[in-house]
Amino acid sequence: MKRYRNRGSVLVTVIVLLMLVAMTGLALTLTLQDYAHLNLKNRDELQAFYAAEAGALEVIGWFNTSGGAITSVAPSLASLFVVDSQGSYTLLANHLAGGPINVATYSSSLLPILRDASNKITGRVTTLRILPPTQPTPPITDLLCIVHSEGQAERMGGVKAADLYVAYHKLIIEGAPGAILAEAAAIGGNCKAHWGQVWSRFNIKMPGKSQTPTQIQDPWLKFKSELKIEFPTNWSVPKWGKPYHAGANGDIVDGTNAPCAGVAYGSINNDYGNEIFQDQTLKWPVYDYAALKKIAQTKGRYYGTDASGNVYRDGIKDSAHLVSDLNALNVSGSRSSWSSVPYDVVFIDTPTGTEPTPTMVLPTLSLSGSGTSWKGFYWIGANLDVSGMGQPEAIACERPDLVNQNLNAFMDGVIAVMGTYEGTGNELIYGSLFVDRGFTGTGTPDVYYNWRLAVGFPPIKSDVQLSRWKFTK
Repeated sequence: MKRYRNRGSVLVTVIVLLMLVAMTGLALTLTLQDYAHLNLKNRDELQAFYAAEAGALEVIGWFNTSGGAITSVAPSLASLFVVDSQGSYTLLANHLAGGPINVATYSSSLLPILRDASNKITGRVTTLRILPPTQPTPPITDLLCIVHSEGQAERMGGVKAADLYVAYHKLIIEGAPGAILAEAAAIGGNCKAHWGQVWSRFNIKMPGKSQTPTQIQDPWLKFKSELKIEFPTNWSVPKWGKPYHAGANGDIVDGTNAPCAGVAYGSINNDYGNEIFQDQTLKWPVYDYAALKKIAQTKGRYYGTDASGNVYRDGIKDSAHLVSDLNALNVSGSRSSWSSVPYDVVFIDTPTGTEPTPTMVLPTLSLSGSGTSWKGFYWIGANLDVSGMGQPEAIACERPDLVNQNLNAFMDGVIAVMGTYEGTGNELIYGSLFVDRGFTGTGTPDVYYNWRLAVGFPPIKSDVQLSRWKFTK
């Protein structure tokens, strides 16, 4: 009888096992379904993101090509992305003052569509608007404007949308307050400047009187020293020692007839009386070594040097990267259409690849030849020897009164020389010449100041990039 009683227990065990298997299978099925839904969700989110990113990249391209990417499709929109001489999008800012830009009203073809290999739409930009910089709330401080781009991908009857924001980060390189600047050395008569100021942290020895325009001839020319102004004998200016006091026609130096620097300002009459300032406190530009180096490496051109004065592309010191002639630092473009040639950032590092110190021994780089056409900000961690520049083709140079004058300048922009500047000719520069350790040689650089440099160096390239993104549903 016992044997018959145990027969049902086997059946119960089998049923329980089958139920466990069924429940496990159901759980596995539900898990797989959830996993599949999660994969679909992730896929749709990626498709939405890529679609929205495509819209954002469209607008980035408009900025970084000055509207050239949409000139043929939407010329009225393209004109809004042209950078003016101050590095600003003035037309775009004026347009946005009246409200956001709906790109679709210019051309619906500017709204990107993503397709798979079978040409099926996997994502689309449904709207693309450019908003004033005061939106959204709170505003993103580093934006010129915001691109609102929605990517769309179908998922079981629904959509997944993404918003992307595009930021315009304006790179500013400090400009130059004067035509010729010598921060760590005196200027010894090599200061033939026009249209701007000559600065020295130490003494300035004036050029000959015949080489110095009067205030009427050049109302923008000033000489400013944090120490003394020295005059050669052909000025016939009485010289005294310090101290000095304020007089009716400017600072008057007190003392005896000792042959030391200083001048009674009233004795140089109205032709030059308001051009000369000594014992000034000058606010010098800061050309940040690390920042300029990074800009050159990412957006301009970077070079290394060695102790012998050799220059190497990208800082790679081997024969394949050796620069045989500094004219390789020319910009690309014709001088006949010079205004359309973009400014560049060129950085020639010190031999050690570190920021120069006052005691660092710097090599000497030699630049010569009428084929030189530099345009941009040139930071040179060396001494610069310039000779035999000849007469390059003239370019239009703007005076402070906005009158253009054609000049045979080999350089348009700022040259910042961390060592000495040696010249053996009368080479011409349009912009500014900053020389940390002073001037040597018999030549006189002829520098015509570009007044626009006072507020910062002209922009090199617009730096527009994706700032942030989020899913909205």
